[in-house]
Amino acid sequence: MNRSESARLAREITEVDKTLTGSTRLLFDPEIEPLAKRSIARQVAEHESHRDELRGALDLVTTQAATDMDDLMTDCRRAFLEAKANFAGLMSPAQMNRFVAEVVGPMIVYPDGRVAQKEAAPENLGAAGIGGTTLFSKQMSRASRDLFDVSLPPTNGNQIGN
Repeated sequence: MNRSESARLAREITEVDKTLTGSTRLLFDPEIEPLAKRSIARQVAEHESHRDELRGALDLVTTQAATDMDDLMTDCRRAFLEAKANFAGLMSPAQMNRFVAEVVGPMIVYPDGRVAQKEAAPENLGAAGIGGTTLFSKQMSRASRDLFDVSLPPTNGNQIGN
């Protein structure tokens, strides 16, 4: 919304500037009557006041955009620190394997280093290869396949999650 609002305000300021340019030329035209020039001068003052209001509004939109960006950066930092704290507890390879198995589902690491979702898991097993896992866990497993690009060092075809 800030971009569209700032673009709208900039267009309005441009229109007011064009009007002011035309009106200012009329003020210096010797063929215009002095009484008409007073009326034009009053209109110029009104347009300048309107332009100042538009510029103030544009400044507010710019300030709000900067504030919004700061808030977003703060939220991102907070989320990163929270994720970092959560991952700090995953110290051993076994714990990491268990985490991947629960979040992504059973995986297999091929000798060339590729990691793939293990497709041969029995139907009644959940994301971590445990019978009776909830439907939510199965859905998370499917959805997370596209979200995680896991690259682990080559192994001898070790399986994660089983």
